[in-house]
Formats: sequence, C-alpha cells, structure tokens
Amino acid sequence: MAALRDALLGAAADATVDAHKRLTDVIGGMWVTRPTTLRCGISSRWLCMQLFAALRMNGGTVVLGAGAGADALREGLLVLPLPPTLPASGGLGETSMNLHSEPMCARVLDELGWRQVDSSSANPSNDPIFQLLGTCMKQGAIAGFGMTTSIKGGILELAFAWYLIRSVHLDTPAGKPGPTLAASLSALSPKGFRMPERAASEHLVAYAGFSCLGAAASPAGPTDLHRRSAPRVLQRGPDGKRRQRDRHRAPRRVGSIRAAGAG
Repeated sequence: MAALRDALLGAAADATVDAHKRLTDVIGGMWVTRPTTLRCGISSRWLCMQLFAALRMNGGTVVLGAGAGADALREGLLVLPLPPTLPASGGLGETSMNLHSEPMCARVLDELGWRQVDSSSANPSNDPIFQLLGTCMKQGAIAGFGMTTSIKGGILELAFAWYLIRSVHLDTPAGKPGPTLAASLSALSPKGFRMPERAASEHLVAYAGFSCLGAAASPAGPTDLHRRSAPRVLQRGPDGKRRQRDRHRAPRRVGSIRAAGAG
C-alpha cells in the first residue's frame, strides 16, 4: 500500500508540474510574449489582465462577456466547462465563474500578474490593474468582463484600494511588517496635511480587495466595517437612563472594497 501511495503521489506531483509549465507558457504567451486578438474581438493580453484583476479585486469572480469564455477555453487558458448561461445573440451569453475553481490557472495568473506589478514599480502607469481602471474611466466598461458589473464599485474607490494593496506588495521587506499608513498615504495627501501620530506606527496588511456588498459578520463577530455601518439605538439601562448601543447588521453599502486593515 505504501508503494502504491508513493506512486500516486509522484504521478500527481508530476502532473502538477506539467500543468504549471503548460499554463505558464499559454498565459505568458497570451499576456506577454505572443498577445493576439481573440475571436470575440478583444486582445488576449487584456483578457489576462482582467482575469488577474478579478483575482485581486473581486475574490476571483469574473463575468466573461459573450465569446470571451469560449475563447479562453479554446486557447487552453481555462480547462473546466463553463456554467451554462441564457442564450444570447449567436447562442453565446455572459458567463459568471470563479477562477479559484481553476486553481492552476489562478496560480499562474497570480504569478505573472504580480511579476507585471513588480516591473511597474518605477512607473505605475504600466501596472496592469491601473491600466484597466484607466481604460474603464474613459470607456465605462472593460472588454471581456464588465468590471463595473462584476465588482460594483466606483473607479476611484477601486483605484485607491488597489493603490494600498500594491503599496503593501512593493514596499514590504521580507520578514518585516508592511509599510506604515503615513508612508503609504503621504503621496496622496495634500500639501500641509498632518496625519495623526498613530499613522506612523500602524502598518498596512493587504493582499486583495473584496466587495462589501452583502457583507455579513464573521463567526468571530462584527468587524469595524459592521460597527461603523450599524445604526445607533437608545435603550434604557437598569438605572433607567437611556444609553446608546450599536445594532450590528450587515451594511447596505459602505464602500465597494474592503482592501486593507491596519494592524
């Protein structure tokens, strides 16, 4: 039994290495070395950037436009059949999926995406997500999947959230805390603005952004987000005096992204 187990584990490990190598070649070609125009009419480079944005800013959930999902399957970027959708013109409709159901694809997109972020450290205009958001500000939508539909956030909110996530990624030394709030926000602060003293000692911790829509309290209890959005109600205490307390409930809409927490 031990020999069989070792053989199965070895075969799985070899298959994982092969799948990673194949997808790195496929996605690297579509994104960096051999970008082409897909049948659906969008650039393969932009499709890969949009998928990376969905991983980092929307929990992996993406809405693939009509034809984009079929192209992603045809090019080998995705492997599993896409969920069925209502038929649209030509029999192709938008498809909602979560990229974490394709773990190797998600892993390679993350690796290549962060590599692009690293290479843009001196020039944020080359950052893949900033490029997407800049295009979205001009056009109102992003080809391949509707970011404004998928993420449901204002573009400037998303840009600010990504700025924080990107700052943590680029400015965190190995084995040390992330950048302080003061260091990260100084470039965005108006001249003469004085931050609270605590901003110089609180560090950012951020890896991804998530939509706040429909957010509910975790099993550990309400977060600061819920406390800030909870209405205040007055109740009488044992001594007969009226006191304020929070009524915790999920926010209707506090913001589009909860991207970072100070720790």
